[in-house]
Amino acid sequence: MQGRASKPAERSRLLIRLRLLVAGFLLVLTLVLGLLLRHLEKVSQDSVRQASELVLLQTSQHVEGEVRNFLAPAAQVLGEIALQSKLATMGSKEAAFYEWLHAYPRLSEVTFTSTGQTSVYRKAGDIVTFEIGRGLRGRERQRPVGAPFREVAWKDLGARPDPALHLTYTTPRQFFLDGDKSPLWSDLSYSQRGGVGVTVQSGVAGPDGGFLGVARIGLLTQELDHAFDKVGEELGGMPFQAFLCDSRGRLISPVVPGGKGKIAEDGDDLRLVPENLPPLVAAVLRRIPAEGKGAILLREGDSVACLRRLQLENTQDWWVGLIVPESSLVGSLPLLRKELLTSALLGGSLVAVLVVGLFALLRRELGRLYGMALRMRDFDFGAQPVQQRVYEVGEVASALEAAKTTLRAMVKYVPVELVRQLFEARLEPVLGSQPRQVVLMFSDIAGFTTMAEKLTPARLSEVLGSYLMLMNRVIQGNGGTVLERVGDALLSLWNAPIEVQNGEELACRTALLCQREIAGLPDAELLGTRFGIHRDEVLVGHFGSPDRLNYGVLGDGVNLASRLEGLNKQYGTSILVSENVASALGEGFVLRRLDRVAVKGKDQGILIFELLGEDGEYVRLYEQALDRYFGRDFAGAIGLLEGLADEPSRRLLSRCRSFLETPPGEDWDGTYRATSK
Repeated sequence: MQGRASKPAERSRLLIRLRLLVAGFLLVLTLVLGLLLRHLEKVSQDSVRQASELVLLQTSQHVEGEVRNFLAPAAQVLGEIALQSKLATMGSKEAAFYEWLHAYPRLSEVTFTSTGQTSVYRKAGDIVTFEIGRGLRGRERQRPVGAPFREVAWKDLGARPDPALHLTYTTPRQFFLDGDKSPLWSDLSYSQRGGVGVTVQSGVAGPDGGFLGVARIGLLTQELDHAFDKVGEELGGMPFQAFLCDSRGRLISPVVPGGKGKIAEDGDDLRLVPENLPPLVAAVLRRIPAEGKGAILLREGDSVACLRRLQLENTQDWWVGLIVPESSLVGSLPLLRKELLTSALLGGSLVAVLVVGLFALLRRELGRLYGMALRMRDFDFGAQPVQQRVYEVGEVASALEAAKTTLRAMVKYVPVELVRQLFEARLEPVLGSQPRQVVLMFSDIAGFTTMAEKLTPARLSEVLGSYLMLMNRVIQGNGGTVLERVGDALLSLWNAPIEVQNGEELACRTALLCQREIAGLPDAELLGTRFGIHRDEVLVGHFGSPDRLNYGVLGDGVNLASRLEGLNKQYGTSILVSENVASALGEGFVLRRLDRVAVKGKDQGILIFELLGEDGEYVRLYEQALDRYFGRDFAGAIGLLEGLADEPSRRLLSRCRSFLETPPGEDWDGTYRATSK
């Protein structure tokens, strides 16, 4: 019967698993199909966009080339002037300048300034020669454009300002004398001969290499408008908007096509003020970066903008901008995207019902597993029954229960509360430490060896187990962490791994509470406990080897806390705290300033205090005697101590009598040097 009964159950489980596999296969198939369609759409869209953006970049390069061609003649003429001056082959400056203006139609002027000035420039269809000669007297004459060079009568213009005092002369001259002979380019500016232009100027060397004068070449910017003549052809007929601007988003040329504007002053610069600036262009101009090189692609609304910084040393940070509607770049891709998404949606709908059922089942089962995992995360390793509604989930639940069985055994041997705190503090178990302010408390049973001799091993184990359980409960209940246990000795810690406020008060309250509760244990007379409490910055972290770690503390502060616990034996006290701890305690704690001690292994003395459960007149008398002891008034201290019967008073009285007979040296500062731990 059992064999027959098990077969339908096995078939049922197999059917469920097959359905899950089919559903999973259909779901994965749908997802793969959707992802494939999406990928194809993205690849096609990216390909079109990349090709279109490449067109934008190439077009911007073309515009840059046109601007370069616009500026090139000025640099060429400047080079010829420099060469002829150095070789002393230039004859008549006027004739040479006249020929250059004929040879390069984009030039607006050629000027050379030295002790005087010779300038040839265009004016209303004529070419004008202007000279300043001896006595700073000016004269001019003009010839029609295209006419051969010939002598024409001069017109006297009277006295003129000294051109050698103008910035266009003094600045290049100073650069030349400083060793910088590179040309100086201006931004847009009003030409001295009328109109708006760009100039380049440079110091010129004579045959001996010395400074001869300054040459200046001018270009009229109206020629810049032709830089965009072939943009439409480069973009294959796409609608576009194009412009030249600076890094502050101010126009240098009109927006093409159809843009108009006028030149106006903008601060120290001349810029184009457009008429009816298109909103899209205005938005792109606001996004021009202050820094950067090369080309930048921006999305603005439904359009794509290409901004390219002109790689020309002879411009003042000019940019070329091209804007094209995104629809022109992607073509019919939006419709294709819609069709692809519709196909993916239909494919997903075919498995929707099956997926909903599968999801409901898995949700219940996975929720149960999640609950088990949460309880394990909270260190709840209690046993739970395993229900196998889904075979695979049941197997995982069984594995978790087996793991919990192992953990229930492990927590008997490891400090699970410390592990929980490390987990809550998100401290990874890796080698390493960091400095941290902590409060440390060492505790130890006084006379443990004597107790071990009086009790049988079984009774000793029982008494020690009850004692340690009480100590752990009180310490952890007051925010402390038990780091180490060696026999009956405990090292406890506050403010690590979990941060706490008022760690000093918590540690002192813990010590007092431990004393009271120990008094209620059987064999309490055998369990007198000594405590040493200190606050200091120590290294806190994981120590040991990579395969065996121990969370602990390291530093002088740890040693001092241990020495304080041991000093109880010498003073006949139960709880000693350092000055660091005593100074941080608020009201509600009774302290007796006990002594200034240099613990074994240290030269520097520290004040130590006894933490008491209740106040008394003997505390004030003892502290008065201690003050007199520090002041070398040993007789006065003896008079106060003779009436006190507690152990610290008897020990200080003995020390005062000894010093009264044999006074300490002049360098004695009241510090008692402990010779044992």
